[in-house]
Amino acid sequence: MNWEEITQRVIGAGVAVFGRCATYYPQNHEPVHIKGVFDETYVAVDVDAGVPVDSTVPVLSIRLSDLPVPPSPGDKVQVAGCLFRVVSNQPDGQGSTVLVLNRL
Repeated sequence: MNWEEITQRVIGAGVAVFGRCATYYPQNHEPVHIKGVFDETYVAVDVDAGVPVDSTVPVLSIRLSDLPVPPSPGDKVQVAGCLFRVVSNQPDGQGSTVLVLNRL
């Protein structure tokens, strides 16, 4: 087993244990049912501003292989009974990503 397979197993186990069902609505594609780890109160820190600035935003951590196309800003996702717009996509380089969301 190589490193990528091990990483995917670990990510899959985390999603299986902590994940919530969601529906992902990519632009110009059919919706897809996925499972991801939802955090409604994720603390984002902006160090590029020159001063420490943080804010609380909802995020959804998912496996990229669960989507038919790469996520992009403007896509929508429904999770925890709410509809969100994807603001940004922060891939981890190991096959998963954190989607920063904005409640609609």
